[in-house]
Amino acid sequence: MAEIFREKALGWDPQVLIPVPMYWKKKNRRGFNQAEVLAGELSKRWGIPLETGTLSCCRDTASQKSLGRKERRRNLAGAFQLSEKPTLWERVLLVDDVYTTGSTLDEAAGLLRRAGVKEIYFLTLCTGKGKKAVSTEKNVWYT
Repeated sequence: MAEIFREKALGWDPQVLIPVPMYWKKKNRRGFNQAEVLAGELSKRWGIPLETGTLSCCRDTASQKSLGRKERRRNLAGAFQLSEKPTLWERVLLVDDVYTTGSTLDEAAGLLRRAGVKEIYFLTLCTGKGKKAVSTEKNVWYT
């Protein structure tokens, strides 16, 4: 992942990598946040700072696996929050493990955008079953 997307990601010139946060109870149960593990490794390989304290998951949401597109959006509405005094950057790269409908990334990116982040990119390890291209709510396409 680090080698395949190095050129693209460095071309975006992100100032920081932010993993999509996981609710603390889920993280404790699992023992790790997979998005944080991915972002941490990318940070080491690309020399881009990792930031885990700006964005957090503030409520326990239902598992997204069995939910449809509309239910996923409702499930994640208001699930993230910014720290009390967030350091905000102009260019952020969000990192997550799986992209299915884009609900998680849309929610996290929307919060960062409303806080003043100008450019928000995302990178995921894989897309949901059968996906060849993905889009966000704003009809921005990524392949």
